[in-house]
Amino acid sequence: VKKKASFSKKIEIEIEKAEDAVVAAQNGADIIMLDNMSSIEVEHAINSLKNNNLRDNVIVEVSGSIKSDNLVDYLQSEPDVISTSELTLFPSEHLDISLRFD
Repeated sequence: VKKKASFSKKIEIEIEKAEDAVVAAQNGADIIMLDNMSSIEVEHAINSLKNNNLRDNVIVEVSGSIKSDNLVDYLQSEPDVISTSELTLFPSEHLDISLRFD
């Protein structure tokens, strides 16, 4: 995919397990999305990238269940981007929907 895409296009991979961060980086991901992971899992994923000398090759984004009361826990792992919907959804009720392609 990357060979066919314009140089300005970025490949973002959302992973479900911390171990998959290294695989995504080794296979050319520009951005790795760590979605709905605990701060401990995020730390494990980022440390795995560092231990494999891949951390500087990717942008790490964390998202999902990040709120003002646990933000500091996620910041300690030094991700590049933190996404949260707390500011726009609170106090509204919302429905969390995801779509999976196999």
